[in-house]
Amino acid sequence: MKLYDIVKPRPDRNDPDKTHWDPIGVLFVDGEKMWGQIFAIGDINVFARKKRQDSEEAGPFG
Repeated sequence: MKLYDIVKPRPDRNDPDKTHWDPIGVLFVDGEKMWGQIFAIGDINVFARKKRQDSEEAGPFG
């Protein structure tokens, strides 16, 4: 299993040589399964994006 830190840049740091990051969550990857935790939200699931279909049933994100 691989672990990935989910981070965002800190707006209060203005250092031209380095970006400072705040951790906001963790992503877990085990083969094709992915799940994680966003600290402000809680547990999440992560799904691969499917190809968009040319039909009305596909919806805006299908």
